[in-house]
Amino acid sequence: MDGDNAEERLDGLLPKFELWHAIRNLVEILHSIFYKEASAGDKGSLCSNMNVVGATTAKKGPHDAYNHYKEYINKDIDALIIYACLKAFKLESIDARPADFPPAYILNANLHVQKDWLESRAAEIVDDLLAGNTESLHDIREGMAPKPRPQLPCRHPGCPKVYVRPGARVTHEKGHHDLVVEEESEESSLPKEDHIYNYQTSKLTLALLIRNMDDATKEGDGERLSRCFRMALLYYKAYGHTKYAYGTLMFFAKVNALLPPKLAHSLVWNRVVNNRGGKGNNIPLDQNLEHMNNYLKSFLKHLGPNLNEQSAARIANAIGEMAALLKRADSDLGVRSDSGRHTKADRIPELHTLVDQYAQVEALSYVPGREYNSFPGFKRDLLAKLSSVNLAKWVNRLVSKWSATYENA
Repeated sequence: MDGDNAEERLDGLLPKFELWHAIRNLVEILHSIFYKEASAGDKGSLCSNMNVVGATTAKKGPHDAYNHYKEYINKDIDALIIYACLKAFKLESIDARPADFPPAYILNANLHVQKDWLESRAAEIVDDLLAGNTESLHDIREGMAPKPRPQLPCRHPGCPKVYVRPGARVTHEKGHHDLVVEEESEESSLPKEDHIYNYQTSKLTLALLIRNMDDATKEGDGERLSRCFRMALLYYKAYGHTKYAYGTLMFFAKVNALLPPKLAHSLVWNRVVNNRGGKGNNIPLDQNLEHMNNYLKSFLKHLGPNLNEQSAARIANAIGEMAALLKRADSDLGVRSDSGRHTKADRIPELHTLVDQYAQVEALSYVPGREYNSFPGFKRDLLAKLSSVNLAKWVNRLVSKWSATYENA
């Protein structure tokens, strides 16, 4: 197609990135940061934990074994959360239960009070563990804001000269006033970091973002997904997923400026489908399309030599009705369909094993000077590599480009 007419140009269609693939990209970023085959000997690392519980398929990574990998990551993060709660509540083991916890007044309170108390304790744990993991967010916000030009006055008494660049001021002072000012050298005696602690808390930070997006997807919460996209955009940009960074920024441009309110609302909320009914059973639209594609392939492979463009198109056009027909037949005959979730029936033994691994390495205790052999000098802030100046230039360039495009449309 050469785009000679409106149909070939797909005029009127608004392209957007889809949810399942967006989350999958974040999982791939997590894998690239925290998994190294050589780290099998680093107790508590992602690779080491996979070996301990025998998650051999998950070791192939999210690109080759996404469902197995995602199942393992959920299990690993559950174990880390349990270990964090054990530390916060001063429990010796998973089976331990102190006499004064929860407090008696909470046990006797109504469900609303109990929920508020539990959420407040959970918030304390999150704040304690993750408070230092988002320092770059402040720097990024500051970097995106317009900055006044620096004012560097000449340090010779009575000289009215003011400079923008430090080097120009030094040259002026030395050439015109024979003035040499020794810059204060701050000998930074920073305390040693605990890079194992950094590794575990930053892994928890990114994994909780992914889990938040998963939960918002199940609940069909477009507004919460939009908030998560703000963080996801920074990870995409920092770790080289440029197309998803571009698509996510365009999403915000469309929602906040480029689209009329009705279309903007649809872009935020029209991202999931519920094929089973009930609460919390939504799945992303693109994942549903993947399921339909697999369903279509199951029909096409039986055509054998009769497979051609015409027969494939006929089946593709009828695939939705056939799926609904078979679903009604299964319901009438009492045939139960698979849930589609890739989980083992009993996760408890593996959870206990993983919690024990974290306890042995004291994963969430700050011990200065520690580090993993395969992750030396691991930084706690995963977004520290993102330049706020370059990010601002990138955003401004694209916004200017899109503004011109939509104004002329």
